[in-house]
Amino acid sequence: SATPTPVLSDLAYSSTFGFAQFDMSNTGTFVFRRSAGRGQLVPTWIEPSGETRPLRAKPGEYTFPRLSPDARRLAFALTESGVTNIWVTDLDDDRRVRLNAAAGEFSPTWSHDAQMLVLGSRNGLRWVDATRSSEATPLTTSSTVQVPWSFSPDGTRLAFHELNPGTGFDLWTVAITRTERGLVAGKPEPFLRTPAYETYPAFSPDGRWIAYGSGAYGRWDVYVRPFPDDGRGEVRISESGGRIPF
Repeated sequence: SATPTPVLSDLAYSSTFGFAQFDMSNTGTFVFRRSAGRGQLVPTWIEPSGETRPLRAKPGEYTFPRLSPDARRLAFALTESGVTNIWVTDLDDDRRVRLNAAAGEFSPTWSHDAQMLVLGSRNGLRWVDATRSSEATPLTTSSTVQVPWSFSPDGTRLAFHELNPGTGFDLWTVAITRTERGLVAGKPEPFLRTPAYETYPAFSPDGRWIAYGSGAYGRWDVYVRPFPDDGRGEVRISESGGRIPF
């Protein structure tokens, strides 16, 4: 009931879930991660050898870097002067295209043919042509946040997580059809809905499994379930915590 007292500012935090990155030891030591230049990051390529090289020379407030299925282009969200836009960069010649996505759209997810991007928002999913600067078109309608994450290998189904006031984030899939006018969604179907948070559903390359992050047992770990779900339940993959599987 007391008035909160400021202790420390400029902590790194999750813009999605809201939690700050800090902890307190039993002996009174406060450990935290300071925001890196107010979120200034550089998208980076990691080679199999472990060697890294930047994909963008200029640091910025980058989020959701997503590589196209043909590995030729990179989609990402970039916040500049408080405004977030979705960009696509050609990795061969560094050409950039800013998509005419609306404010608050995020998590660009590539279609199977690397031509379209599905975007998340606070009121449903949208799709946009990744090859040109065009307006985003509604794909699904929702009264809450939907975050697209992965397509099945054949491109016919999209996995996403949706915020539910009663159960937190749940996992869903929806059938996707490619037409001459773009992408059309069927009726979304729940894949996993529990009182815990489940996020970032990633299809396996053969389409038989979905990996995801869950905080169901007191910490975040990565789990895998068969797709379609055959009732065998989940298999925990991470041994010491995990969050976003690919």
